[in-house]
Amino acid sequence: MNVDLHGYRSKTICQDFLRKILKQAWETGEQELIIIHGHGLSRGNPRPCANTNTGDLGLAVRGLLRNDRQLRAWMYALIDVKHPGCTVVRLRPNSDPIRKNIDPEIFPQEDFRR
Repeated sequence: MNVDLHGYRSKTICQDFLRKILKQAWETGEQELIIIHGHGLSRGNPRPCANTNTGDLGLAVRGLLRNDRQLRAWMYALIDVKHPGCTVVRLRPNSDPIRKNIDPEIFPQEDFRR
């Protein structure tokens, strides 16, 4: 399952939004969630940290996934950050999925146009 976060700012993502996405992806029975946030390097700004391969949105997503203990109920601790434009999360097995798709109403209005 892919979720594209282009058009959102990091403060929007760090609210309850990412938690809802992860929970609903787990409720669908998915095994993997690919969060597409973009590499953030084409806006003419230098990298936020020299040893990262992503921009502010990617850092916010990865920081939340690593540090939010509530998310451990739905995902494994290890996240894949090899690609600069996305983060791959392995979800825990769900033997009784209760959803078919993620509810599109949980997505807030985009902060800016793509």
